[in-house]
Amino acid sequence: FVSSPETPENPTVSVEEEVTSGKLVTATCAVSHSCPSDLPRVSWSHDGSHSSPSQPQNHGQWKLTSYSLTFTPSREDHNKRLSCSAEFKGKTVTGYKTLKVKYPPYNVNVVTKSSVKENDSVELTCSSNSNPPANSFQWFSSNGKRLAENPTYKLERVSRHTEAISCTAINTEGKNSSGPQKLNILYPPEIKSESSCQSKILTACVCIVDSNPPSEVKWFGPDSSKASSSTSIKQNESLTIFTLQGWLGFPETIQCIANNSLGSSFITLEAPQNGIIIYIAVASAVVVVLACILVYVVARRCGKRAAQLRVIKNEQNEMKITQNNKEEKGSDGDIYTNCPEGRVYDNWGCDVRPFSSDRALEDEAVYANM
Repeated sequence: FVSSPETPENPTVSVEEEVTSGKLVTATCAVSHSCPSDLPRVSWSHDGSHSSPSQPQNHGQWKLTSYSLTFTPSREDHNKRLSCSAEFKGKTVTGYKTLKVKYPPYNVNVVTKSSVKENDSVELTCSSNSNPPANSFQWFSSNGKRLAENPTYKLERVSRHTEAISCTAINTEGKNSSGPQKLNILYPPEIKSESSCQSKILTACVCIVDSNPPSEVKWFGPDSSKASSSTSIKQNESLTIFTLQGWLGFPETIQCIANNSLGSSFITLEAPQNGIIIYIAVASAVVVVLACILVYVVARRCGKRAAQLRVIKNEQNEMKITQNNKEEKGSDGDIYTNCPEGRVYDNWGCDVRPFSSDRALEDEAVYANM
């Protein structure tokens, strides 16, 4: 703004050129105004303790009043503006100052390749955020041994057993360290000697593989054209445990072959032949056969018994029919026909035919045919 009786100037903010993180500092804000009895309303962009305004001082037609702020800067305040605003009736003007904050290193990290092959060399860099920048570095192994004092550190012929490494960054305000950094070393499969086969209730072969990246495993018997897959796989960091289980049919030797992108490895394991399992299998087969025979015999006997019962039932039916026909003869030797039920032996409208030996023979012939 251009200074005039109607337009106030921007406030002037004053603070140390460099402040230190965590230490109290005081900033001032000088505000021009024309009415000491009606001072402007002043606000700061940073939290802190505000002081009462000072006595106005003449500055031409304007009066100059100072306001102060006491606060504790942090590393997040570095290169940020500290502003002071004065609000007049209908108008607000703002002044600011860029803070320069000194702070010790933080966010310290070991920077390197995402992965490196075994027996190759690799360079490590210690990175950090600080003001002023770190001017000294230290490198340590995981057991605390100091390795070097440079911003970078080179490892020759790394291996899968290379220990984790950390670094420390130092500047005028202090120091800070990274966490231990384990390198990602790539190497082909190595099958451990603890791999073996055991036979208890069932046969189980275990193939323990150390590799990075993890390996795939196939199992082979005497026929190399037929591969079997693991029944279970367990991962524990770089170690992978592959298990093949089965009841019967395991050959005397079985081969475990492990592969990853860097190579392959194999081991031949002896599979114990479990005689108990074979005995149980044979005994089970015998029991099944005997059960089938028993079912067949029982079924045949039940069939014969049913046929006999049908014959006996038919004979009983024939005897009953014959008995009923005999009861229809009258006391005088005649046979009554067409008689109502209950009236066989009276003469109420019943037909009477004399009983003859020829008639008896005919009846016997009918029952014989039945």
